[in-house]
Formats: sequence, C-alpha cells, structure tokens
Amino acid sequence: MTRRRGPWWALVATAGPLYVTMIASSAAALVDTALLGHYATASLAAFSVTIAVFNPVMSMMQGAERGVLPFVAAHKDDPEALLPVVRNAMWLGYAVGALGALVVMGVLTFAAARIGTADAAVQIVCVSLSNVMYTAAVAVGQAVARTVAVAARDHEVAAVRRIVAVGAVLALGAAAFFGIVLVGLRHQVVSVFSSDHVVLAGVMALLPLLLASVATDALQAVSGFGLVGLRVTRPSLTWTLLWFGLLGVVAVPVAESGGLRALWSALVVANALQVVSKLASFRKHSALCAAAEPLPASATA
Repeated sequence: MTRRRGPWWALVATAGPLYVTMIASSAAALVDTALLGHYATASLAAFSVTIAVFNPVMSMMQGAERGVLPFVAAHKDDPEALLPVVRNAMWLGYAVGALGALVVMGVLTFAAARIGTADAAVQIVCVSLSNVMYTAAVAVGQAVARTVAVAARDHEVAAVRRIVAVGAVLALGAAAFFGIVLVGLRHQVVSVFSSDHVVLAGVMALLPLLLASVATDALQAVSGFGLVGLRVTRPSLTWTLLWFGLLGVVAVPVAESGGLRALWSALVVANALQVVSKLASFRKHSALCAAAEPLPASATA
C-alpha cells in the first residue's frame, strides 16, 4: 500500500515547476524594464503606461484559465472527460482576453503616471519587483487549487483547510525569502532597473510598503485559489470587485494628494481587506465538503 503524500510535499512539488515556468515567461518584461531604465527615465515611464494595459489583459486571461484547475484535477484519471474541459478553457481564455483588451487599464500605474515621469518610472520598477515575488504565491495558489479539488471531492474538510493553511505558510515563506534578498541586496537589485538617482531613491523609500503589499497579496491569492479548488468562484469575484473597485475609484485622488506612498498604502489596505473577506468565505464554504452532494459550481459570499 502506498503512503499518501502530505500537503507540504504535494504543494512544493507542484508549485516549484509552475514558478520556474511563470518566471521564464515574464523574463522579457523584466529585461525591457531594465534596458529602458538605463536608456531614459521618460522611456521607462512610457513603458509603464503600456504595461498598465497589457498586464491586466494577461491577468484576465490567466484567471479564466486558472478557473478550470479544479475541473482538470477532478478528471485527471479520465482523459476523455478532460478533453472538453481543456477545449472550453481555451475558448474562455480567448473570449476574456478579447474583452479585456477593450476595457481594462492598470489604474494604479495610470494614477502614478499622472503624478510625474519619475514617479511612473518608480512605479514600474516596484511593480516589476513585486511581480517576481508575487509569482511565487500564484504558483503555490495554483497548486493549492488542484490539491483542494481532490480533497473536496473526497469530502475531507480538515484536509481542505490544512492544504490552504500550508499554502499560506509556503506563500508567506517565499515572500519573506525574496524580501530578505531584496532588502539585503537592495542597492544592487534596484540599480539593475535604472541609473536615475531619483528613481533609485523613490524605489528604496517604497520597499517597506512593497513588501507589505506582496505579503498581503500572497495571502489573499492563496485563500482565493482555495475557493477555486472548491469550485466556489463568486465570493472571490465579489470581494475583488468590492475592495479593488474602491481602490480604483480613489487611486487617482490618493496618488495626487499623497504620492506613491499613499497609493501603495491604499493597496496594502485593499489586499488586507481581501485576505479577511476571502478567508471568511473559504471557511464558510469549506464546511460544505462534508456534504454528500457535490459542491456547487458557484455560490454567494
């Protein structure tokens, strides 16, 4: 009889390759940021506005694809049932990507660009550093969704909650590791992206808020992926629309009145509110795993 793997090993074994793949796919944007930062601050600022449009579109497409993770995990031993799931996910990605290309813009970067050229450059460097660290949480979250889906199928409430707890620890651990490296090598790391002393000083000043943002973002991502694993997607959508919607409304006036520090502080608050809301929703809906009937495809918050 084979011994069942614990959640630690299962999550690490799945998240590791995912993280490497995701970092490799985003390497081009990091290189572009570094090259433009050493070419001219104005060019880096202009690039930040372009990325403000491109990144949300890609995030919407990736989010649509991640939504099918629990369905893929549920049919991992049934290739014939898996094929239509993958095919439908492909068309879903196309549809969401086309819609996102028409209506989406990164509000925070747009707000930073309104302050000034240097602030827009600081913003894109901070976003680039944040993305490298946050990608680890996304990789862990995808592993959480897959593993939770299997445990939920077997109606194991304790296992479902333990998987998300382990995922949260792993995501925070990864964020802490990258944060320590970034703080210890801050001058060397930041200078890779720009030689402008104003930009360098601006990024250094935002490092504490950047790290707080990554930590809270990691927690909300893992709890959101836990809900995805339960096939309960409406709570995540509700809380994201509520808290990030409010952030989007106040982003420009906050940035204009308080600068980038106020803007990143608002982001930390929005992330923290998402953590509390999504964890509460996860605890509520994970209790349904004990029911004999399969979990619903969606539910209210």
